[in-house]
Amino acid sequence: MDFTSPAHPPALSQDQAPTGAGINSPELKSTGVGKPGQRSITDAAQIFNIVSNLQQARRSQNEKNGRIQGKLNAERPHDEKTLEQEGLGYKSNFSTKPLSTTVGKVSSRLTKAVQSARYLTSAELPDSIPDAKKKTELFRTGFTDLVRKWDGWYNFLNEVATEDATFGWTTLVWLDNDTWRPTHFRQDRAFLPDGTKHSVESTQFAAFLQYVMPHELANLVRGKEGSAQDLENAKAAGWNIEETMKAINNARPPSIPAAKSAPYTDFRRYEDSLRESSVTLSLIDGAKQVMLWHVFVTEIDGKISHYIGNGNTNELLFEKLDRFEKVRDCLAFLSYEQANGLLMGSKGIGREVYELAGIVDRARNETVDRLQMSGKLIISGPSNKLTGFKLTVVGNTVLIPDGFTIHQNKIESGVKEFMILDDLLVKLLDQIAGGVTPKSFERERVTAKEVDLYASREEEKRDDITTRFVTQLSPALTTMQLRAVSPSVAEEDAKDFREKMLRFMSKEELELIASQPALRTVEDFSMSDAQRIVMLAQESRNDPLYDHAKMERRKLSVLVDAEFADDVLLPDNDPTQPAEQIRLQMLENILLGKGLPSPVSPRDNHVLHIETMKKMVAPAAEKAGAGDQPALKILEDVVTHWAAHLNELAKTGIDKAKLAEMTKELEAIAKHIGELQAHAQTGVPVGSDGSGSPGNPGPQAPAGEPGSPDAAPLAAAPSPALAPAPVAPGA
Repeated sequence: MDFTSPAHPPALSQDQAPTGAGINSPELKSTGVGKPGQRSITDAAQIFNIVSNLQQARRSQNEKNGRIQGKLNAERPHDEKTLEQEGLGYKSNFSTKPLSTTVGKVSSRLTKAVQSARYLTSAELPDSIPDAKKKTELFRTGFTDLVRKWDGWYNFLNEVATEDATFGWTTLVWLDNDTWRPTHFRQDRAFLPDGTKHSVESTQFAAFLQYVMPHELANLVRGKEGSAQDLENAKAAGWNIEETMKAINNARPPSIPAAKSAPYTDFRRYEDSLRESSVTLSLIDGAKQVMLWHVFVTEIDGKISHYIGNGNTNELLFEKLDRFEKVRDCLAFLSYEQANGLLMGSKGIGREVYELAGIVDRARNETVDRLQMSGKLIISGPSNKLTGFKLTVVGNTVLIPDGFTIHQNKIESGVKEFMILDDLLVKLLDQIAGGVTPKSFERERVTAKEVDLYASREEEKRDDITTRFVTQLSPALTTMQLRAVSPSVAEEDAKDFREKMLRFMSKEELELIASQPALRTVEDFSMSDAQRIVMLAQESRNDPLYDHAKMERRKLSVLVDAEFADDVLLPDNDPTQPAEQIRLQMLENILLGKGLPSPVSPRDNHVLHIETMKKMVAPAAEKAGAGDQPALKILEDVVTHWAAHLNELAKTGIDKAKLAEMTKELEAIAKHIGELQAHAQTGVPVGSDGSGSPGNPGPQAPAGEPGSPDAAPLAAAPSPALAPAPVAPGA
C-alpha cells in the first residue's frame, strides 16, 4: 500500500506502527510544520483487528437488540417446554404484539412528519440575488421532486425511522462520490468506537458491514462494458482487481454464526431468519453474496480515507486515501434521544419498553386463561384414578364414576383486575412512546379545558420526538442536495435536476443554495407556515391595506406550488381588470354627483379612473355655466379627486413628460372652474363672452401669461377645495 501523497509522508515501518490498538498516532513533528509522520491506518491487518475489537465491544448491545427483534417478531411470552415441565401446558401462550404496535405508531408518525412536508429543504438564496425568491422556489420544488421520485425513498425513510425509534440510533453512508442516494446501515451492520457522539464530527473510525451479490460487486469494477480500459480505470480509482475477482468467484450464501462464535453472535440476523422460516435453508438455497467491510478513517487533517475489505479473507479490495474532504460528505447519524450525549447511549422505544411489553403479553394471556376456566366445575377424587376420569351426559343428567366428589364452588374469572392492569400498562407504553393512543374520558362530564390540557401535554411529547428526528435528518438531506448538484454525480435523475436548475440560475448561485442547510427550524419542514399564510389571507380578505392578488398568489403557492398559482390565477393584464376599474370609477362618479367624497386607493388604475371621470365634467360644467351651484360643487369635487389620482400616479414612477401633460390638462380644467366661480359671484352666465366651457376651454393665453396653463399651479385656483398639483418623482 502506497500512502505517499503531497500532504502526507510515506508510512513508517510496521514495528513503529503497532496494529490492533486503534488508529496510528500521527507522529507530528515541529520541524515538519506540524505535518503527520504517518497515516491513521498502516495495513489491512490493523483494519480487521480494529473491526474485530469493535464487534466484540458491540456484542452485548447486539444481544439485547436480538431479543428486542424477537419480541417485534411476535415472540411468545412463555417457553413451551418450561410450561410443560411445570404442568402448565394448558396456559395460553401467544403474543399480542404490544411492542411492535407501539413502535409502529411512533415510526409511522416520524415518517409522516417528513412525507407531509411541502418541501424537503428550506435552503434559500439571499435577497441580494436577482429573482432570489423565484429561484429558491424552483430549487426547493426540484429537489423535493428528485427525492420523492426515487423508487425506494418511502421504504428507505420508513426503515430509517423504524430503526431509529426502535433501537435508539442508526447511520446513513455514502459509499462513493457518484451517487446522491445514501445507504442505510442498521445497528448490527454499523460499528463505531465507544465515546462516539451524536455528531459525525466525533467519528475517528467507522466500519459498516455490507453483503453484495457477485454481479453488484462486478459492476463496481468492470464499468459499463467491462473493457480493459474500464479495469484500468477501476485500478487507478483504488480497486485491487485480482483480490476483487477472487471475492466474486468465491461468493457463497452468508451463514449465521453459531451461538458461541467469536467475536460476536449475529442475534438480529438469527431472529430475522426465524421470522422468515429460513434458518435451515440459509446455507443451501440462499443467494451467493460477498461479505464486504466499508471502513472510513479520519486523517489528522480531517479528510476521510475509505477502505473496502473482504470479510471472508481479510484482504483489502479497495483503498482510496483522502477520498472525502470531510466526514459529513460520507456519514450521517440519527439518534432517538439525547441520553448521555453519546450515540450508544440512545436506547429507543425497543429498549425502553421491552420488559413492559413482556408484562402486557403475560397479563393478557392470563386474562384469556381465566375467562376460559371461569364457570368450570371442581371435582375431587383419588389421584391414581384422575387420568381415567370420564364425565358422561345423558339427557339432563351428568354421570361421574364412584369415588369422585363434585364441589359446589366454581372457578371465578377475576379478570376485572387484569383489565385494569392492562389499561394501566397501555397508558405507560403511550407515556414512554409519546402519547400515541387517544385518551378515553370515561366520566359523564368532562370539561373542554381538561381535554385541551391533556391534548397539549401529549402534543408536546410528540413534538419533541418528531422535532429531534426531523432535525437530525437535516444533515443527511443537506449532503443529498449538495451531491445532487455536483458535476461528478453519475445518476441521470440528478443530472436532469442540475441541468434544469442551471437554466434558471448560474452555477455559482446553484452551488450557493445547495450548500445552505436543508433545515433551519422544524417549521421549515412542516405545513405550519402554510397554515399561517392561509389564515392571514382569509382574515385580510376585505382589508384595503393588502394587495389581494398577491395574497391569493402567495396562499396558492404555499398550499400547492407557484406553478399551480401561475396557472389558475388571472394574469396582471387580464381584460377583466380594466372593466372592473372602469366600473369602480363609474360608481365613484355617482358618489361625486351626490356630493360625497370618494377615497383614492394606491392600487387603482389611475389612468382609467381619470379617463372615466372626464365624462362627467362637460355635463356638470354646462349646468354650472347656467348658474347651477350644486353642479359647480360637483366640479370642484371632481377636480380634487382627479388631482388625488395624479398624486398617486406620480408615486408609481410614470414617465415625467406624460405626467406633466396630464397635470397641464387638469390645471386648465381647474382654471376654468375658477372662472365659473367668479361668474357665479357676478351673476353673468359663462359663455356670453366666448370663453368656452370646461370641456372646450377656448383660446389659451401664451405660456407664462395670466390665464395660461403654466401661469399658476392648481393651488392658485380660486376655489380652496381644489387639491395641489402633483409633483413628479425626482422633481
